Amino acid sequence: MKRDLTIAGIRSLPMPDPDTGQMTTLDAYARKLAVDAGARGSLGEDPVATAYMMLFDSNFLTDQARVIQLPDGKYGTLTEAINTAAGDPGGGLNEDVLKPALTAAADLHQAQGLGSGELLSKALNKFFFAVSEANASRGGAGAPATSAVARGAKDAARSTPAANAGTASRERTIDLGNGVRMAFVLIPAGDFHMGSPSGEKDRRSAEGPVRRVQITKAFLMGKFEVTQDQYNAVMGRNPSHFSGTADLPVETVSWLEATAFCTRLSTPSRGHFRLPTEAEWEYACRAGTESRFYYGDDLNYKEVGEYAWYAGNSKGRTHGVGQKKPNQFGLHDMYGNVWEWCSDYYDYGDGYKNLASIDPQGATSGIRRVIRGGECLFGASSCRSASRYWAFWEIGADHEIGFRVVLDLE
Repeated sequence: MKRDLTIAGIRSLPMPDPDTGQMTTLDAYARKLAVDAGARGSLGEDPVATAYMMLFDSNFLTDQARVIQLPDGKYGTLTEAINTAAGDPGGGLNEDVLKPALTAAADLHQAQGLGSGELLSKALNKFFFAVSEANASRGGAGAPATSAVARGAKDAARSTPAANAGTASRERTIDLGNGVRMAFVLIPAGDFHMGSPSGEKDRRSAEGPVRRVQITKAFLMGKFEVTQDQYNAVMGRNPSHFSGTADLPVETVSWLEATAFCTRLSTPSRGHFRLPTEAEWEYACRAGTESRFYYGDDLNYKEVGEYAWYAGNSKGRTHGVGQKKPNQFGLHDMYGNVWEWCSDYYDYGDGYKNLASIDPQGATSGIRRVIRGGECLFGASSCRSASRYWAFWEIGADHEIGFRVVLDLE
């Protein structure tokens, strides 16, 4: 009997609660520990990841305690459970593999100065990915199927010129001249659930029905919203309503002006730049999560201010990009500050009813285009990962709308 060796499969491994003796799962116990430890007071991805790291760092689930129930009903270590799930109970995923993976995850915290509950899901995902990769390298029928995002990351790395440069290959910087540069982050190919379920708090009908969508090609996305300095460097002017520092996001930009920026930025040496499709935007925003926000559900909007400039904290204006916490892909300001243009027409009546399941491009005609991410003058609910809105694309511009760009890898 084999078990799923994806991240979800490992998280669902059964174990008895050490406090009550009742059967639970590895994930449920980590969530309980997150609450007990007071890790930022919610059950979002970050505090749960914190709890996992607390368990791993203490070796509680690595090589000391036999607390995971195996398929035969006996109890074993996390190592034995992972090997059993891979169909190789006596396999090579021993502490020699697990401990370096955990150490690498811990080093990631320290190197980036991440405090408790702050983006520790990066470290957790690094651990899971290391486990999956180590097992897959052994080959055979027992090799695990890694998550769609992990598979996409590997495929993207192979198609990127700097594939062997490690972490550096996942980012690229474009020189716009006069000391102005634009940073991009690699978004791997993969699949995800697009839209919000009917029971999601504060959802709108246009956010559904939820569709499974596949993004077949990796791409590079702007790490930040396009700034006033960057727009001026390319277009020779700054149309923005808000003034201040050069790192403010450009706004008062129509969809036509945003696409003109992409056209002018594109050259044979730089590559082809464009606006993201709506599906690419939400896929990049979610970064493998299915909660209301990429950091958790945050039902009472207590944490959104750490990730977004919105009506509750913006004081009625935009702010410099990159000041708020990024998502798991390393993208900043996907929530709030300014709405971001997407390439799609907005299907006003049917939502995602007619959405293609592979690399969807949206409706084929219309007078409205999709904008995403919320902005500094809207409430927190507009910042949810599935939230979508529209603007007339052929006439005028609004000082609440900006954009970020995509750089194709091919």
